[in-house]
Amino acid sequence: MDLKAMSKKKSIKIKVEILSSLSIFLFLIVCPLNISLARTITLKAAIETALKESPVIRAKQQLISSKHEELGEAKGAFLPNIDLYGTYTRTSDPQVVVPIKSFHGTPPTFSRDLYSGGLDIRIPIYEGGRLRSNLKIKELEEALSKEVLNLTQEELAYLIRAVFYQCLYLDTLLEAQEETLSALKRLREDSKKRLEVGRVRPVDLMRIDAQLKDQEAQIINTKEARVRARHLLSRLMGLSPNEDLEPTGALHDVVGREYEIQLADIPKLIEDRPDIKRAIHEVKIKKEAIRLEKGLNYPALDLVGNYGRRAGSGFDSDEEVWNAGIKVNLNIFSGGVITHRIRRARYEYLEKESELKDLRLRAIQEVKDALSKIKEARARIEAKRKAVESARESFRIERLRYETGAGTITDVLLQQAEWLNQKAGLTRALYDLEMGKAELDRALGRTVELMELSTGGNHDKS
Repeated sequence: MDLKAMSKKKSIKIKVEILSSLSIFLFLIVCPLNISLARTITLKAAIETALKESPVIRAKQQLISSKHEELGEAKGAFLPNIDLYGTYTRTSDPQVVVPIKSFHGTPPTFSRDLYSGGLDIRIPIYEGGRLRSNLKIKELEEALSKEVLNLTQEELAYLIRAVFYQCLYLDTLLEAQEETLSALKRLREDSKKRLEVGRVRPVDLMRIDAQLKDQEAQIINTKEARVRARHLLSRLMGLSPNEDLEPTGALHDVVGREYEIQLADIPKLIEDRPDIKRAIHEVKIKKEAIRLEKGLNYPALDLVGNYGRRAGSGFDSDEEVWNAGIKVNLNIFSGGVITHRIRRARYEYLEKESELKDLRLRAIQEVKDALSKIKEARARIEAKRKAVESARESFRIERLRYETGAGTITDVLLQQAEWLNQKAGLTRALYDLEMGKAELDRALGRTVELMELSTGGNHDKS
C-alpha cells in the first residue's frame, strides 16, 4: 500500500473518531446520565439552606405578611368610610320625588319610578377606646408572628444540628467498624494459614467467621441508619429526601466561653428565647383584649352624612339631596353578654400569664440540664479515651499471645470486641457533648445567631 492510500485511510479514521466523539457529546447534552453525585455540606451551609428553602419557614413568613395586612386594616378603621350607592325602585302608587319646598311654592312631583344616587359618609369619632385597643392588638400580633418565625427558625436550626451531628457520629462509628472488620479479615487470613499447618483448630476459624458475619451486619445497620439520617437532613433543609448530601466535619471536644455559664445569669439569658418573647406578646395581647371588651360599655359616636341626587320617571324633577349628623350608640342591656366577655378575656389573660411563668421555669431547667449533660459528656470523654488506649493495648497483647500459642482465639475476639465497644463509647460521648451544647444553645435561643457568627461546623470560641 502506497503512502497516499495510507494517509487517506488515516484521515478517514480521524474523521470517524471526531464524529463519534461529537455524537457522544451531543447525546450526553440531550440525554444526560442520571448520576447522583454526593454534595459535601457544612453545618452552617445546611442551616442557611433550610432558612431559605424550608416550606415551614416560608409559611411563617406568609403569616407575618398576613398580620401586617391586618394591622393596615386596623389603621384604616380610623379613617372616614365612604360608600357610593345607587338605587332604583318602582312602587305600586306614585311617591313624592320632590317635596314641597315652602308654602305657595312649586307643587310636589310624584312618580312610581324612583332613582337615587350619591355618597354615604361615616367618620368614627369615639368607640370607647375599642379602635385603639384593636390597633394595639394587631401591632402585638404582628410582633408575635415575627417571634413565631424566630422560634421556628431556632427549632429548625436545632433539628438540623442534631441530625447533622448524628450523621457525623454514624460516619465515625462506621470508620471504627470497618477498621475492626479489616482487623478481623487479617486475623482470619493468618488463622487460615495456621490451620493449614495444624497450629489452630477448625473451630477457631469458625468463630472468626461468625464474628466477621456479625461485624458485617453491624456495618450494614450503620450504613442504612446513615442513609436515613441524610434523607431526614435533606428534608429539613427543604430539599428532596433523595438529595445525596455528604456532611463534613468532626465531633470535637473544644471548651468554649459560650458553654461556661454562671447559674445566676440564667434567668436573664433565657429572656432572649423566641418562645418566651412570643409568650410575653401573648400576655400583652390578652391584656389589651380586656380593654377591648370593656369598650363595649362605652358609647360609640360617629359623624354620618349623605350627599347625592334623586329623580322620578325619565329622570325628571331631579334634585340635590344631602344630610349630616351625629350617630350615638350605647348599649343599655345585653343580657350579661358584655360582662361575660370581659370576664372571659380576663381569665384568658391570667392563663397566658401562668403559661409564661411555667415556660420560664422550664427554660431554666433546660439550661441547667444542658449544662449537666455537657459536664457529664466531658467526664465520659476523658474516661473513654483512656479506656480505648487500654483496650487497644490489651487487644495487641492477646493477639501476640494467640500467635505464639499462649492464648485462644476467643480471648482475641473478646478483646477486639471490647476495643470496638470502647471506640464506639468514645464516639458516643463526643456526640453527646455536641448535643449537650446544641441543647444549651437551643435553651438560650441562640442557635441561629451562633450559626451566623460561625465559619464552619464547630461553634466554639476559644
